[in-house]
Amino acid sequence: MLNPPVAYLQMSDDTGKNLFSTGLFEGLLDSFRQIAHSPDIRAVVLRGADGYFCSGASLERMRGPVEGRVDQVWQVLQSVFDCPVPVIAAVDGHAYGGGLLLALCCDMAIFSRSARYAANFLMYGFTPVGGASYLVPAAMGFRLGSEMLFTGRTYRGDELEQRGAGPLITDHERVFDEACRTALRTAAAPRRSLELLKAELVGPIREATKAAVWRERPAHQETIHRELLERAVRRTEPEA
Repeated sequence: MLNPPVAYLQMSDDTGKNLFSTGLFEGLLDSFRQIAHSPDIRAVVLRGADGYFCSGASLERMRGPVEGRVDQVWQVLQSVFDCPVPVIAAVDGHAYGGGLLLALCCDMAIFSRSARYAANFLMYGFTPVGGASYLVPAAMGFRLGSEMLFTGRTYRGDELEQRGAGPLITDHERVFDEACRTALRTAAAPRRSLELLKAELVGPIREATKAAVWRERPAHQETIHRELLERAVRRTEPEA
């Protein structure tokens, strides 16, 4: 919803878990295209629905060709980086895998103390994709981010807060309101000033993430095997 000076984007899919899908990708890309051509918009709030911010790729998508899947994820992350105005992620639901990356590539992210977060690529037996090897340590802090990638385990927001994670972490019921307040404070500045500052801040992060996306491909291609993937899915905890 475009409600100048702030655009409010809500992700919601048929599965109830906001899994990456063609519809979700196309909806996000179309929304960010509209925002780029809406001069009255000076900030964006991105959130999920029904207790999930974004759960990343479905099993069917993980079974698909690596090239198309990785390209689609990068296209969506790039649309957030390239959005001319700041994007604030209201992460008041669970975020796993590529869904966590979507939150972390936003200019600001606000997490819930009671929601769960995971960079859970290795839990399925394959190495990270989507620039995760750069983006997770850069956003969470090197040691915590490396631990999240190596263990693949799920963390509650309050644990991440205690560990000194980068995003702001607050009470669950305050996440969206805090994101809206942040967006309105941000939108008090002229759009051109916001555009110039965003380009300055995000440019190096975007390029480093893009470089990681391409570096990760060979290892991911080597390690994603259907049999291993099926076995990993069977032992996955329901919430992860």
